[in-house]
Amino acid sequence: MNNFLKLFFSCAVLLLTACTTDSGESSVVDDFDASVVCPAEGTNAYGMLNRGTFVDERDGQEYKYTTIGDQVWMAENLNYNAVGSICQGKDESKCELYGRLYKYVGQDRNTGRDTINWDFIDSVCPPGWHLPKLAEWELLQSYMGGTDSMAVASRLKSENGWENSN
Repeated sequence: MNNFLKLFFSCAVLLLTACTTDSGESSVVDDFDASVVCPAEGTNAYGMLNRGTFVDERDGQEYKYTTIGDQVWMAENLNYNAVGSICQGKDESKCELYGRLYKYVGQDRNTGRDTINWDFIDSVCPPGWHLPKLAEWELLQSYMGGTDSMAVASRLKSENGWENSN
């Protein structure tokens, strides 16, 4: 269960892709400027809107998106009620704030080993969207300043909604 929580929170940080300026709370010192990487208005170098919303035609829910470099990312967690999805702590009231959790690993019938269920993943994502592949994560990481995962995560996380746990 502990590994599941680590994976969930790691994915949550990346799925809650939000361009923010460094709050000064981080120990990371650099010259990163989120307003350059993900400006609040206008279009990016590829002619795409930098921020906006779209509606998931399956259930009518509206989601925010943002562009980083030449990539478009959802700026909040998915909350599509797919078969087998659950809310954090199995508390339906938390879905609106945190989105839903999806089990995308299953057992291979032939080998009994855990495997990613790509068909399920593709069915959960809104039409025109997909779960990022490794190369897309690596490109995002390079846009966000390199290989220091803590620095990248601090740039992508939301400015609010996090609890301190010392």
